[in-house]
Amino acid sequence: MADVCDENGEIIEGEEENQNEEVHIKKIGKKKAEHLRRKEQRQQYMQWVEAQRQNKKERERLKEEDARKRKAKELKRIEREEERMMKIKEQQRKKEEELRKQQEKQRQEDENRRQRMISQTSEIISYLESNRTVSIEAVASHFDLRVNETRSFIEDLINNEDIIGTFDTQGRFIAITNSQLTQLQHIIESSPYNGQINNEDYIHICQQILQSSESDDILLDSDTIKNDNVNLSDGTVTQRKKWKGKSPLE
Repeated sequence: MADVCDENGEIIEGEEENQNEEVHIKKIGKKKAEHLRRKEQRQQYMQWVEAQRQNKKERERLKEEDARKRKAKELKRIEREEERMMKIKEQQRKKEEELRKQQEKQRQEDENRRQRMISQTSEIISYLESNRTVSIEAVASHFDLRVNETRSFIEDLINNEDIIGTFDTQGRFIAITNSQLTQLQHIIESSPYNGQINNEDYIHICQQILQSSESDDILLDSDTIKNDNVNLSDGTVTQRKKWKGKSPLE
């Protein structure tokens, strides 16, 4: 195809072809640019997605790390609490064991005293009967017993009819012998009573019989005579003074 020239002799058709080629090139460049732009957008999107995925992964890691730390902290707290409770239980066990040993020791001591007291029954009865009026403290001190145990033991002797006697209002034991009971029975059955007697006469006769004993003194041990304050076997300190006076029934 021949070139068309203008009035100046320049080629016209060739320029048109060049322009068409430039337009075509521009179109190709625009598509490529659009393709590149879309490709870049896809890359940016993929980078954003990857960043979101990494952020989520990091958040989950931090969350798991925080949960692990809190769990470890809770386990340590539980471990410390268990150790504290174990110490408390061990201390309680030691206290209970110590208390049990003390109670066992006390029971053994009480049993030993009871057995010793039982083995001395005849001596205690003889001691009480040989002295008309005697304080419980003196009996306890003489046989190395406790005051409350001594009184209970004497009460058992009375209930079992191993000894005849009574306690006065001052806590002293007054032994009554068979001869005194026989004498009392003989007086009541004789004239002028003939088996019938009022309370006033009965008390008066009992006083006369008791006063006929050799002494009205409360029996005291040698330690009491030397020192008014005497330590008893139960750890108490009691003051026992010599007493002289009328019969407690007066």
